[in-house]
Amino acid sequence: MSLVLICAACIKNVKSNPNVPDITIRDEGIYHQGRLYAELRFFKGGGEDGIFRGFGIYYFPIESEEWIYPDQGWSLMNFKTGKKLSSIQQIDAIWGKDKVNTNLLYNGRNMTKGEFISTWCRDVKITKDGKYVTYRIPGFLYNSTHEYKVDYSYLNP
Repeated sequence: MSLVLICAACIKNVKSNPNVPDITIRDEGIYHQGRLYAELRFFKGGGEDGIFRGFGIYYFPIESEEWIYPDQGWSLMNFKTGKKLSSIQQIDAIWGKDKVNTNLLYNGRNMTKGEFISTWCRDVKITKDGKYVTYRIPGFLYNSTHEYKVDYSYLNP
């Protein structure tokens, strides 16, 4: 019985261990055995190069996107279609082109100008070992560094 528990623990460890063999990092992508496992997606929101109004990670095995910063994410109401969009790529594409017919929402409500101006991050990167995504956000006295732990539980589901 104890051997079964040890084997089960080993299998779980392999699934969640960020040092899984065959992990490579290229640009904003994490590859496992040569196939794209996850990629970073950015909402620029009119910011300068390297400064973003938010970003997230898209996990290809489960076809799901997760906001990292801000953690509750942005959404966009398109007045022409009446649709609410929350995909980072859709929001970034529309916000850059059609601000007149869209309304950017923060946490499901209309944002204030101050919220939009103060919400930014920079220096977003995946660590060399693929364990974390690190980024900096403004703080009261200094910029603070944060990290998001990449979820490897979607390997071989």
